[in-house]
Amino acid sequence: MPAPIIEARGVSKSFFGNPVLRDVSIALAPGRIHALLGENGAGKSTLINLLSGALVPDSGTIEIDGKPHASLTPAEARRAGVAVVQQELSLTSQLSIAENIGLGAYPRRLGLIDYGTLAERARAVCDMVGLDEDLARPVGDLPLGRRQMVEIA
Repeated sequence: MPAPIIEARGVSKSFFGNPVLRDVSIALAPGRIHALLGENGAGKSTLINLLSGALVPDSGTIEIDGKPHASLTPAEARRAGVAVVQQELSLTSQLSIAENIGLGAYPRRLGLIDYGTLAERARAVCDMVGLDEDLARPVGDLPLGRRQMVEIA
């Protein structure tokens, strides 16, 4: 098995004194499909939030590409290639595919959105996930499966 791209070792998390995760370890290898299964309240979402930087563990370590992160932020996780696709999509249906992909990190030129660079970046990530669509098309016009691909991109 290849070296893990992301790994949690002995992570624990409590909310208001209630332990949600206790000493959890997981290693995710690149190019593999992983399933995280458990009953409601088992801590699956909490673990995903820890791995993506949305939450900070009370104890334990998270490593991305072998680099430990004591308090991973969502921006650091995203830069390292960690992204979470939630069951509920977080797309804005009125915006284009390119605008949704770049949302929150629009390239700027002279203080305005640089739509040319935005389209180049969006095309690159769409190519990576195999999404061949008109980037100017509103996301709301896409079937669900294609919207999920935009979310992944």
